[in-house]
Amino acid sequence: MPQDVIAFANKNPACFMATMDNDQPRVRGMLLFSCDEKGFIFSTGKPKNMYKQLEANPKIELCFYAPS
Repeated sequence: MPQDVIAFANKNPACFMATMDNDQPRVRGMLLFSCDEKGFIFSTGKPKNMYKQLEANPKIELCFYAPS
């Protein structure tokens, strides 16, 4: 992952994560825990729908927000 992407994500941790629930997209606001060369780290609980969606299909899309 490019260093400018890592720096931007770590500086602006507010983002939206899109997952799939069967045939429907699901988007929710998230706060990034950290980002490095290996990828993005988020936290959620096993009982949550997001966890189940990620287990079924680990492909996601992220949209980060920078206030400026």
